Amino acid sequence: MSQIKIKSKKDAEHRIIPASGVWGGVTPHGMIYFDVVLEKPEAPALTIINLNEATGERVETVQEPTEPFIERILMAGILVRPEVARAIGHWLIEKADEADMIGKEGMPPGFMQ
Repeated sequence: MSQIKIKSKKDAEHRIIPASGVWGGVTPHGMIYFDVVLEKPEAPALTIINLNEATGERVETVQEPTEPFIERILMAGILVRPEVARAIGHWLIEKADEADMIGKEGMPPGFMQ
């Protein structure tokens, strides 16, 4: 039986990014392209903080946008072959199932956090 050893190394630009979804599709060349997105309420257009210098009391005035909306921030773009997309999908489902079990039963003995 042959053996392959793999050593992991983080890229200099490696970072953890928040995600609330993905958006994308199939490219004309048959690849899968998707953006990892973060969706959140729009930030206020302006926040003014008045400070009473005598008491130190802060009073914030927030000016909301006239038409509030959800911002969709494209955090990272990913391009993969269909078989890689399937492998990622299966892996994510497996990890989601594990997370659901931990939520119901607690951490199993010896489980790495």
